[in-house]
Amino acid sequence: MNRSSFLRSALVVASCLPALAAAVPTYTAIDLGGATTGLGINASGQVTGETQQVGGNPHAFLYSSGSMTDLGTLGGVESRATSINSVGQITGSSSTTGDASRHAFLYSGGIMTDLGTLGGTYSDGWGINASGQVTGFSSTTGEASWHAFLYFSGIMTDLGTLGGTYSDGKGINALGQVVGTSNISGDADYHAFLYSDGLMYDLNDLLSPGIGTTLTDAHGINDSGQIVANGNNGHAYLLTPDPVPEPGSLLLLATALGSVFGLRRKQQ
Repeated sequence: MNRSSFLRSALVVASCLPALAAAVPTYTAIDLGGATTGLGINASGQVTGETQQVGGNPHAFLYSSGSMTDLGTLGGVESRATSINSVGQITGSSSTTGDASRHAFLYSGGIMTDLGTLGGTYSDGWGINASGQVTGFSSTTGEASWHAFLYFSGIMTDLGTLGGTYSDGKGINALGQVVGTSNISGDADYHAFLYSDGLMYDLNDLLSPGIGTTLTDAHGINDSGQIVANGNNGHAYLLTPDPVPEPGSLLLLATALGSVFGLRRKQQ
């Protein structure tokens, strides 16, 4: 092939690339069963959620490789799974024995572990990262308030609030950074937060420049630190840190967290 023929062929291939990139795939659907709600999926195609049992009580489930597994409960009549990580660990919540309370759980290796609460009777797990760290929210002693938590290796840490009585952790990345929503002082309003390195920050204070609205909640944070948050103007926002963390640094820290988690599991 001469040079001109090669260039013509290259141009033809290049002209097809946008069309290939924009192509919408077709999908093969697998029915997971009736009265089933899917709430989470990981990179391996494992699905989790809740499915109605005989009698009408929902149980958390794991769908993997064509098989549906009932995850059971923490002793009560119902459970729900909300999120699954890359290694198949699951979080959610379940009623406890006697159905007097409902607690967040971590399902790993066929065992559902009660994560407890921050002193109250209710907790719920919303997000889980690859190291098995869980975030969500829990009532405090006497049900006086509801606080976001970070659970790791047997310890539930109260993340506090932005000054009010309520906060809720909704997303967590590989570095253990948590995002969510919290009341501000006097419970006057809800603001989105970022919890990082032991401190909770109001995301509205970290914007440069400002966006002319108030971010009320954040639902997800990726391993580069990018956050998806919502404003009180009805708009969603993508927040990107400046500077963006180096991929190598992220990988090193994520690997270190995973190693610590594995070591602690062996010691328990």
